Amino acid sequence: RRTSCRIDAAATRPAMTEPSIESALLELTAARHRIRPAAAAKLLNVTRMRITRATERLRAEGLIDTEPHPGDARSCLLLLTSEGE
Repeated sequence: RRTSCRIDAAATRPAMTEPSIESALLELTAARHRIRPAAAAKLLNVTRMRITRATERLRAEGLIDTEPHPGDARSCLLLLTSEGE
């Protein structure tokens, strides 16, 4: 029952386009200074794969960078570059 509620909610929610995910990720990273990709995905209500793809594009443009998470060696933090600010 809980799964069907999530599926119904996902079906009625308008999908974010890739450019809107990138814009939202830049704004979210600016507001938080550093954020885990998984947390960004949850806040933006998109999959982690979509955050990964957006991060790759933004890194290629020099707007976002990553650094190791100090408390979790398996994770990283997203942060804006000076160009992204």
